[in-house]
Amino acid sequence: MVENYQDAMASLDNADGKIFFVYGGGTGKTYLWRAIIAELRSQRKIVIVIASSGIAALLSPGGRTAHSKLRIRIDINEFSSCSISRQADLAELIRAARLTVWDEAPTTTRFAFDAVDQTLRDLFQSLDPIAESKSFGGVTVILGRDFQQILLVISKGKRHDIVSVTLHKSEMWKD
Repeated sequence: MVENYQDAMASLDNADGKIFFVYGGGTGKTYLWRAIIAELRSQRKIVIVIASSGIAALLSPGGRTAHSKLRIRIDINEFSSCSISRQADLAELIRAARLTVWDEAPTTTRFAFDAVDQTLRDLFQSLDPIAESKSFGGVTVILGRDFQQILLVISKGKRHDIVSVTLHKSEMWKD
């Protein structure tokens, strides 16, 4: 965990915009996130804390569900994007944030990640011309969850249906 903390802080200090995945059950994920969030907020930096479920969002300081905070569509597919205009107050908040922490990440479909990724690339393009070529527009993101816990629920879906919409199948995961 110490290496993850140091790597994440280095990415933030250098504005590298890396994506970190912290996984495992009972490994101190919440402790790590709280330490990073506290450090950044003590420096008056903005951190967006989201989770894929309401219960998980309540466990993090200032946490909200990803769908609520980032306006992810409920009926999402591979062509979806988030409902955030470039002029919205939320867009300003997102552009000002140094870090996004997303708990329970694997319980969200890859379409949601791809929609958030594309939306952030669009929002940051006005600040950084090459943001469109960076995952999440160049924002440092920490994702977390235990992959051996519950997967997505796909109504009447078979194993291959469930696996085909997981985070592992996202283009972002392949970067």
